[in-house]
Amino acid sequence: MVGVCVFQVLGADSIASYLLAVALAILAEQVMRKVHPPGGATALIAVIGEESIHELGFLFVLCPVLVGSVIMVLVALLVNNLSGDSKRNYPTYWW
Repeated sequence: MVGVCVFQVLGADSIASYLLAVALAILAEQVMRKVHPPGGATALIAVIGEESIHELGFLFVLCPVLVGSVIMVLVALLVNNLSGDSKRNYPTYWW
């Protein structure tokens, strides 16, 4: 969301918008105490991506980002819970 907001305010014509998108994304992660470097990369993609990404606007957060995250969690659930190892359960707890 940070990357899309930065693009809508500053556009993609300056290095400042690239730096600001990544810095604000990492700052938001630190505030939430959930730092994950691909979040900064995703914010950068929202700014420097091609026109098709820019046309998506906030749908960029839902379409490729959310769908990709859900697919990764489903694969993790299948791989870890269908293995023969009884110690390999994902998630260990839900709360």
